[in-house]
Amino acid sequence: MGCMSQTICKLLFTGLFFIGCLSVDIPPTVSDTETKEYVPPIDLPAAEAAPRALIPFPRHVVWKEGEWPLEQCQIIKKREPLAFSRSPEAYSLKIENGIVEIRANDERGLRYAGLTLNQLSENGRKPVPACIIEDFPAFSVRGFHHDTGRNFQTIPYLKEQIRRLAAYKLNTFHWHITDNPGWRVECKKYPVLNDPKTMYRSTEFYTYDEIRDLISFSNDLGVRVIVELDMPGHSKFFPKAFGFSMGSQKGTQICLDLIQEFCDEIPVETAPIIHIGADEVRAPVIKEFMPLVEAKLKENGRTGMVWNPGIPSSNDMIEHTWFENAKQPGYRNIDSSGLYTNTFDYFNAVQAVYFKQPCGVPEGSESDMGAILCNWNDVAVADQREVLLNNPVYAAGITAAEIFWNGNPTGSRKYRQMIPPKGTAAFRAFSEYENRLIAHKDLYFGDVGAEFIYEKQCDTVWQLTGPSGETVEGRGVSLLLDSYFPNAKKRQAAFCRTEIVSDTDRDVLLHAGFDVPLRAHRFYGGVPPKGKWDRYGSTITLNGEPVAPPQWQQPGAYRHDIVQTWDHPVQEVPWTAEELYWRRQPVRIQLKKGVNVIEIKAVKNSPKQTWMTAFWIEEIETR
Repeated sequence: MGCMSQTICKLLFTGLFFIGCLSVDIPPTVSDTETKEYVPPIDLPAAEAAPRALIPFPRHVVWKEGEWPLEQCQIIKKREPLAFSRSPEAYSLKIENGIVEIRANDERGLRYAGLTLNQLSENGRKPVPACIIEDFPAFSVRGFHHDTGRNFQTIPYLKEQIRRLAAYKLNTFHWHITDNPGWRVECKKYPVLNDPKTMYRSTEFYTYDEIRDLISFSNDLGVRVIVELDMPGHSKFFPKAFGFSMGSQKGTQICLDLIQEFCDEIPVETAPIIHIGADEVRAPVIKEFMPLVEAKLKENGRTGMVWNPGIPSSNDMIEHTWFENAKQPGYRNIDSSGLYTNTFDYFNAVQAVYFKQPCGVPEGSESDMGAILCNWNDVAVADQREVLLNNPVYAAGITAAEIFWNGNPTGSRKYRQMIPPKGTAAFRAFSEYENRLIAHKDLYFGDVGAEFIYEKQCDTVWQLTGPSGETVEGRGVSLLLDSYFPNAKKRQAAFCRTEIVSDTDRDVLLHAGFDVPLRAHRFYGGVPPKGKWDRYGSTITLNGEPVAPPQWQQPGAYRHDIVQTWDHPVQEVPWTAEELYWRRQPVRIQLKKGVNVIEIKAVKNSPKQTWMTAFWIEEIETR
């Protein structure tokens, strides 16, 4: 998925500085395309001059002098055609002399103007600054996704996530509601599908009343719900219930009945799109399956949606791309390729989404509809909160809102894996965005704790030395080392060096780790052995002395030798904290007054391994 010879970067906490690449002149390694042709997704000078952190940042904004308490302002709202955009989500916002004037093409635009106004006042905590904003989305579909077929999430928990992300102008919730463990939709015609004997992991399902309630709740927030009734693959529950597969002649008829019942229960005006999956089918399927399903959807006035790659369908269906470069001409497309939160290292997810170009185009169209950020939690979880604790749903979701709203003129494949070098337009843009993201974390997500973990990455600078002695600059809390040293082989190591300047002798908390699983499976080396940072010989030193790893709660657990665990019994061992580096208790270390040298040796064990290291420091009093 070039550098300065000397850089001093202040961290967010008082008295500590990171220093990288001291007295080392490193030639640029970034192509001309990345440095000369990259175009930021927003007006950077306007964002840098903004008196408030806005996400997504408006397409056009002019800041003026003056500010007024919102409760003292006169607010005028008008629905009328806007000259700059015909989008129903477009709006203009003018704040001047204590008057807030909102104009929009549609009620949706009025709602979004209100969301921007809330951020301008920080939910009423600050006066609103004078400005003129003209804003409209680059893409009509801007969504996020949960798989509750594999791991059930309650309606209140889903509502909480929808409420928070709708505040960032995401307008679609893709609800992957059925999967191998069970048909988690009430079924009146075939109640056997709701029989606990046909399910595993949990026996929970959603009643039609609950589904209608969630859809109504979402619609009220301007969010459409796309329910996915996954068929004929991802359906291990089906033969348990009926004795034959979904793709068989008999199974196809039941699928048609299931679609019909759903359409009878859920009004078309509240859920006009039904996703039927149709990918990763591992059992025979009759050739009439897709035409019959398409006809059934049309009969009920629904637009169908399918995964691509998957079973071929007509271009009446919306294709939902999950594989890079799989977009087909002649189809309406929604993009999720490279947008899986669970496949990234936790911290890398934000930059991976930020530098993604949805649908491979700068702006949306009737054919390039938009993008959906997906979270897949294939491994069983011990508690529904594990889904958000293990995956950056909020941090990546807010970033997706920024990019899906503004579009991405160029994006960058390279910078999806590494922080750009200082001095480039890409670095300036991402650094500015990080500042806004952290501001929103502090302002609006203080109550979710470990469900939103993110630290400023652009200011953490490393000198990296590869297996052949090559030296480059790296940046970030998380370093994906294959991106810097793509030719490294098994059992070779990279050496990462930075310096911390402290104004006093002090104890701090060190978060660090290696070897991250993808969370859709336990595809990693497991919990390290006792007294080791990982299984492969990686080490951390502070001022030349070894830093002891945490006291592992389950040393050596979940060791799978970098193999996929799909369809393996270990997938059903409930995922707990797994002692992932962003979840476990940090290690206390002592910094001396002055310069402190951190050196990390990160050993590569396998070409399939996520070869990485992560490192950040936290003040003790912040806990």
